[in-house]
Amino acid sequence: MKESQILEPCAASSLKCWSIAYRSFEGRREQILIAATRVFGNRTAAERWLHSRVLGLGRQTPCSLLSTRSDYEHVNTFLSQIEYGVYV
Repeated sequence: MKESQILEPCAASSLKCWSIAYRSFEGRREQILIAATRVFGNRTAAERWLHSRVLGLGRQTPCSLLSTRSDYEHVNTFLSQIEYGVYV
């Protein structure tokens, strides 16, 4: 079997080449990750939470709810409730 090699570095892609919907998703995802890192204490835990089914979000993954502004706000509100110990 041949060993893998890096032939040359890949050029960084500009967000300009992505659709506005994708850029919006990425922005929301990063904002939620920042908030989740604050709530859970580290980026690894935040990433794990982002991709886990959450009972308080209807057993959906937070990441799956970031494509619309209203769902993003729902996830953000839920994180704030966790942070401040508000159980609804």
